[in-house]
Formats: sequence, structure tokens, C-alpha cells
Amino acid sequence: MKNFSLFLVLLLSVVLISPPKSNAQWVQTNELLGAEINCFAVSGENLFAGTYKGVFLSTNNGTSWTEVSSGLTNISVLSLAVSGTDLFVFTGSGVFVRPLLELITSGEQSSTQLPEKKIQLKQALQLKVVLHLCNALG
Repeated sequence: MKNFSLFLVLLLSVVLISPPKSNAQWVQTNELLGAEINCFAVSGENLFAGTYKGVFLSTNNGTSWTEVSSGLTNISVLSLAVSGTDLFVFTGSGVFVRPLLELITSGEQSSTQLPEKKIQLKQALQLKVVLHLCNALG
């Protein structure tokens, strides 16, 4: 009886002390045609991925991706940022900005229209530019 009581105490202590098991799992989304992703930006339900092959948009949590980098003079995207209603794209050729609404509603790859504005980095050749992008949580 003493052994049985000791067994029950040990069994209960293992059950009660063991951390709860989580059922959360990572789920792989569809790939971007083998493109290596350099950066992400998020605006509401829209995900933007910057790659060496351009900017891609997903409106369905990564299930499918559409290239939205038409008009960029350099599609090697190093960094992305969302500010207000615009998406900023940093490439080795400068910083480009385009309205989010234009990218989300058109989603077209064939447009040859240049981005609305281009911000010149006059000191890009003299200084190393490092952009750190954070959301409200850090």
C-alpha cells in the first residue's frame, strides 16, 4: 500500500508539474518562385515581400503572391516600409514610393508606368545606409 501511494504521488506530481503542450504549429506558405526574401512589410491584411526579383504582394496570408514591382528601375529590393498610405521600396538605385491602394487594387505586372515619386539619396555613394524597420511593437 505504501508503494502504491508513493506511485500515485509521483504520477500526480509529474502530471501537475508538466508544462502544457501547445498545439500551435508553423505552417509553410507558398514560395515566391524560389525568390529569397530580404524583407517584409505589412499593411492591414496585405503582406509585401521584398526579394532580389522584385516586390511581391499577398492578400491572402501568403497562399498566393503577385509581383507588383513594375516601374522599378532596379528590382533588387533591400528594404520595405509602409508609411501612411504609401509603400517605400529601397533598392541599390534609391528609394521609391508608391500608393498602397494603387498596388493592392491593380496588382498588375505588365504596367510600364514609373512609380509616382523617386527620392534621391545624394549621399548614397559616400555613406553606408542602414535601414531598420520596426512596427509599433518594436
